[in-house]
Amino acid sequence: MRAAGWGIAQGRVLRERARDLVAMADRIEDEFASLGGVAGGTLYFGLAESYQIRYLAQQIKRLREQCADLRYHVESGVSAQVLEHLDQGTLDFAVLAQDPDLTKYEALTFPDVDRWGVIVPAGHRLASHRSIGIDDLVGEPLFCSQQGWKHEISRWAGSRMPDLRLEATFDRIVDTSADSGLVFRRLRPELDAKLHLVWRRNRPLSPIAERFVRQLRGTSPAQPNDAPADQPRAL
Repeated sequence: MRAAGWGIAQGRVLRERARDLVAMADRIEDEFASLGGVAGGTLYFGLAESYQIRYLAQQIKRLREQCADLRYHVESGVSAQVLEHLDQGTLDFAVLAQDPDLTKYEALTFPDVDRWGVIVPAGHRLASHRSIGIDDLVGEPLFCSQQGWKHEISRWAGSRMPDLRLEATFDRIVDTSADSGLVFRRLRPELDAKLHLVWRRNRPLSPIAERFVRQLRGTSPAQPNDAPADQPRAL
């Protein structure tokens, strides 16, 4: 049984490495095909989940209007996963919800912010609050992404962090539309999170990726009233 389990683990590692090699081979083939001009090619993204991804989608659409043969590949995951693939060279860009290591990565910051808050059922006692402070959360079972709990919430709570109880973690955006039965209430004091588009320093980008970076660097930041009232991240 022990030998069989070890073989299964080896097989999983081999499958993962084979997937990375195939992805790298596809990227190399695509980059050679685009060397004659920048009319197309494939952009490879690893994304944190956020409402701000709409900004990235707008920029991809804008580039596609100029490059009819543009294609793009997207994978979703937590920062550690997408950074691993970025470092391996199977991604052009990673989108992070935490400050990047600028000794390793070039970075551009998205123009909007994600605003942290608490999502509760409409009938919950906290639903009547306009904002939520730490004292309101003491004793409540909390659900949060593992990454958010470790970084943003820890920074927000400070010395009061031991007073908060994490019940479980998740890695998906929660629906708070009108018919969801849930409401979003901002944290007090407010806690905002920026998104960053990053790529490896001192590693050549493909021609289409270089063009995408030039486009982003020439883009004016969105005005505050272009953003929805709340772009929530939640406990």
